[in-house]
Amino acid sequence: MKKKIKNEKLMTQAEYIKHRELNEKLMTQAEYIKHRELICPFCKSENVSGSYIEVDRTEALQDMTCMDCNRDWTDIYKLVGFEY
Repeated sequence: MKKKIKNEKLMTQAEYIKHRELNEKLMTQAEYIKHRELICPFCKSENVSGSYIEVDRTEALQDMTCMDCNRDWTDIYKLVGFEY
């Protein structure tokens, strides 16, 4: 039996179980921000890589990838002020 998760491909039952288990370990937004270091919010590995930073007015986005669990996410940076 195959299941579909949000806009992702159809998964086998084994793939679905692995997907669900990884999401159960997912850090909350508050935990991720509090950590203040680049870590994977899924498996908590520090072996992560980021692409270029895309800036749009008051925020910047950076696509991230964990090299250990191969999951992707986007870090969001907000403008909080300036220095001179």
